[in-house]
Amino acid sequence: MTPAHRILVGAAAIAVAAAGCGADEPTSAESPDLPPLAPRVTASPDAPGVGFNDPDALTLSLLGPEDLPAGFIAEPDPVLDLGLPPAEPDESGASSTEPAVCAGVLSEIAVQRPGAIVASASRYTGPGFSSIDQDAASYRDSAVAATAFADLQDILAGCASYRGTDADGFAVDYTVGGREQGAGSSDIEGVPTVNFRVVTASEGFSLYSDVVIAAVGPTLVQLVATGPDPIEPAVLDDLTDAAIEKIAAGPPG
Repeated sequence: MTPAHRILVGAAAIAVAAAGCGADEPTSAESPDLPPLAPRVTASPDAPGVGFNDPDALTLSLLGPEDLPAGFIAEPDPVLDLGLPPAEPDESGASSTEPAVCAGVLSEIAVQRPGAIVASASRYTGPGFSSIDQDAASYRDSAVAATAFADLQDILAGCASYRGTDADGFAVDYTVGGREQGAGSSDIEGVPTVNFRVVTASEGFSLYSDVVIAAVGPTLVQLVATGPDPIEPAVLDDLTDAAIEKIAAGPPG
């Protein structure tokens, strides 16, 4: 489940409860007007950098609670933290995406581009149906990572607008586009980044997911900030730079 899906489920549940108490029905979300995606960015196959081969080391190199804005707390892992059984592969209910390839948008990098040596992810929830998620995938070398970086942009290029249904069969509309000039751009020289925005709309609700994908040598890093309003560009800038610096430092210890 992508960040926007998780938040939409919670928001929709509250809306249903409010409607039962006599609140007004939600109005249909308007189709967002986003700028086009920025030109493609190329990662060097010879980029320097130390990869990861230990998932625990990669996890320690992700952003921690101390790196995030106030009010964000770690989301418990259903299996590791809550003791729930792992979801079966066929537990998708009525969920679907058309075109099917667009289901990869907002998914973890290792899901979109298999073949990583190790991968890790962290999820944080914040006030007002907001979330900040990070995932990273470390590949054999920078050349493989550069190819994966290009593949991720191929998926985006074909998914400017698509539709789907969630696990309960409710229709979901997605619009993908660029972000305002300079937003989310990294200040770290030599690290290419892809920046884009996804607007997810369902049952009268719209959520904004601002995304940065960075190629740090053999490791790709993705940050996804989701909420009813876009994250402040300066906040995402700082998070991006902090995430890149931690990955670029290599395995801790």
